[in-house]
Amino acid sequence: MEVIVTSMPEKLPPEVLQLQDTNRPLPPDVQFFERRYAYGDLFKQMLLGIVLIPVGVVIVIVAVALMFHIDRSSASYENTSQVAFTMAIVGLVVIGCGYLVLASLRPRFKFMRQQTQGVATRQGIFLMGDLLVSQDVMDTTVIPKPFFKGLVAHKVQYQLKDELKSFDLPAEFIGQDRQSLEAAIARWAA
Repeated sequence: MEVIVTSMPEKLPPEVLQLQDTNRPLPPDVQFFERRYAYGDLFKQMLLGIVLIPVGVVIVIVAVALMFHIDRSSASYENTSQVAFTMAIVGLVVIGCGYLVLASLRPRFKFMRQQTQGVATRQGIFLMGDLLVSQDVMDTTVIPKPFFKGLVAHKVQYQLKDELKSFDLPAEFIGQDRQSLEAAIARWAA
């Protein structure tokens, strides 16, 4: 099995897919560390989205203004128009990123409400057999042991198509802490 990073459940193997079903008990050989969602995390994310959108708009406005004020007879016309076009694309990408950040707030808020009501969310880190599974609002990452490359500064490192990738471990867990998760991952990897 290769490393899987996906937001589409149909791409997950059945043993990973069943971990997401809160109506079924977890298999006995699975260790689960449930991520805690907090208002502070949501506030930071909302602030990031709110900042990204106007920054993107400003970049697009500057790019459009630059496009209309280019002297077409100038020797640097070609280069300046390429810069303006690139700036416009970057601005649109920044706006899109801001939108995606804000759009991911709703499911995170839903999971936070469920957690405060005592409902299991199955969002967090699973250790099972030779798989480390990170389930989050936006995606699921499945890392087989041979592709696991260690923990560095609270980041899980893994190899994906000859590249070293990583993701941050959640800062807070329900009923456990990050240090116990890191110790469990070290035991799992050994």
